[in-house]
Amino acid sequence: MITQRVEFMFKFSSFVLIALILAAIPVQTNAQTLQGDFTGVIRDATGAVVPNADVTIVNEASNAQRSVKTNEQGRYQARGFYVGTYRVEVQAQGFRKAMASGIELKPAAVMPVDLVLVVAAAGESITVTANAEVIQSEGGALNYDLDQSAYGKYQMIGSNMWSQPFAALQWTGAYTTGRSFMEFRGAKPSFTAYTYDGSAGKGVDVRIPDLAVRSEELVSYAAPAEYRRAVTANVTFKSGTNELHGDYKATLTNPVLSAVKTPFYQGDRDPGVSQWYHSYAIGGPVILPKYDGRNKTFFYHTLEYRRGTPVYASIVDSIPTASMLTGDYSKQGIPLTDPLSGLPFANNTIPSARVSSAARMALSEFYDKFRYQGAADSIVSNGVYTSMDKSPATTAVFKMDHNFLNGDAMNAFYQFSDVDGRAVDPYYWTSRNHWQLYSIRHTHLFSPSIVNQFHLGASRNLEKSDDTAPNWEEETGLEVVKRLGLQGLTPPADWLGRPRIGVSGWQDLWGSWGGGKGIYSYFSLDENVNINRGRHDIKFGFAGRLVHQDDASSGEFAGAYSFNGRFTGDGLADLLLGYPSSSTRAFPRVWSAGRRREIGLFAQDTFRVSPSLQFSYGLRWDHYNAPTDRNGLYYNFDLATRSIVVPDQHALSNVSGAWSTDIPVILASKAGYPSTILKGHGHFAPRFGF
Repeated sequence: MITQRVEFMFKFSSFVLIALILAAIPVQTNAQTLQGDFTGVIRDATGAVVPNADVTIVNEASNAQRSVKTNEQGRYQARGFYVGTYRVEVQAQGFRKAMASGIELKPAAVMPVDLVLVVAAAGESITVTANAEVIQSEGGALNYDLDQSAYGKYQMIGSNMWSQPFAALQWTGAYTTGRSFMEFRGAKPSFTAYTYDGSAGKGVDVRIPDLAVRSEELVSYAAPAEYRRAVTANVTFKSGTNELHGDYKATLTNPVLSAVKTPFYQGDRDPGVSQWYHSYAIGGPVILPKYDGRNKTFFYHTLEYRRGTPVYASIVDSIPTASMLTGDYSKQGIPLTDPLSGLPFANNTIPSARVSSAARMALSEFYDKFRYQGAADSIVSNGVYTSMDKSPATTAVFKMDHNFLNGDAMNAFYQFSDVDGRAVDPYYWTSRNHWQLYSIRHTHLFSPSIVNQFHLGASRNLEKSDDTAPNWEEETGLEVVKRLGLQGLTPPADWLGRPRIGVSGWQDLWGSWGGGKGIYSYFSLDENVNINRGRHDIKFGFAGRLVHQDDASSGEFAGAYSFNGRFTGDGLADLLLGYPSSSTRAFPRVWSAGRRREIGLFAQDTFRVSPSLQFSYGLRWDHYNAPTDRNGLYYNFDLATRSIVVPDQHALSNVSGAWSTDIPVILASKAGYPSTILKGHGHFAPRFGF
């Protein structure tokens, strides 16, 4: 891979920037906050603790700050900080001012910063440059971190830069089982939360520009009670600073430049086709004609674009000869029988008048993509077609941060990804994937020792794929059926797709499915309260999650035909005559509209027994309702009565008339089931760490 990167940065003098205003629209979250905390003990040169010292934590990029005081044991606690680089300043009467700078705070991490005060004249200070810790020493959870530079490195190793960003964590040995690509710390995917700046959507199906990534983290093992899953994998976005800053990167990828026989890829080098990726990022304070956002309001925006250069490849296959496609088998050793007379066809050729016009049109559309090679009568590796894959894509992140004078902080972001695919293989098909994430978070200080953290969010994923007409012209199944002259089929007028034509011994004409659509929406609300009392750090909160899964599954709505040679002795000849051995047709139902919700409550306490020992204990309760369908069209199977159970009369009246009476369909009330067919369930999960 060859990467060209240009960076620029300049300070403000007189610069006016129109602010991007983000709507406060909700995002699903799997962890409660993923914000970081500071703690530490302030001592003097003799080792004695210093009570009532003023500790100020300053964000070095935005100059946002918050102050707390040490308690009688010289300890301070400061909760609920967004990810960033911080400076800790300590002042006490009769001592020099002490500072620790360059402290990189990670999500869900408790950063210990201890400082020593020295007696000195007024105005003198001591500055210490801190090193960011990768594995925190506070609490029972284990945090693993991968910074932005390492993230970019691992992203570029992959052959597909648009793969899930969590792949970078995998490549660094962050999982141990080796069984599943998305297993972290041995936890199965169902026990793992994948989040983006604390928010998540449909699994890992979100593309993130690498310029937007500040770091990646894993929170695992003795995860506190605020976490819904045993393992949380998170990507943290960058934020704006007091300086206008930007970044541009152009990346050229070509398989001929890739390494082979590596731990990540054992195959041969692919044919070389160049793909360009362009990305830029810009961030800084919001400056308006009557508003100076320095030290208060910041923006950050990044966009990545892939042009989607077509990738071509020549594919060799065995196809019928040009003569066979007209019904002439005279040069082939395949005897054909006339199904009407039971006798062989004269000259082993189907008369042109008996060839189905629908078959002739379908065969022409499909095999016109091939060109012949070799002997004219050969049917072995005699056809070549050019496959093509083109997937342009765009992904972007917009983020806003605001610091209030009272120490409160708020941020919001919007992220979207668009990936459009077109391919010939040898069918024509298209796909469309559109992902969106929204989030707004607010940290409120009731007092230096009581902090409230609030998060509201939503995500939406649109996924669509279809078979299409040549040159990717959209054509509904109904239009195809009419054009081919197929009788007795009335597929939905608004569904793209084509009939499936399966020919024994040869290629299936067109696809084996008619396409699919899906819209997946996630909504969440999270509320946390932190209270610090002496050696106790108490946290409790609520989490609500609503999931909508709307989809119309793919199906053979335009019909499916199988030709296996039952009538003539050859599948292709049966197709030419229009004699299928079997035919089916799917009847689409209304969109499935799955609905489910989760509610979680938790309380936990971190108790510091001594400077080197602390216990973290808590209890979490989660309740999951029984999944339902908004249309009321869902069912269960009752083993006791060997019946299909449906929720109500509406569902019963929608059972297909073709359903076999051998398996009865009964109402939930008759079977003793609740109206939702399944009962919701809740469970308690104790957490303990030290």
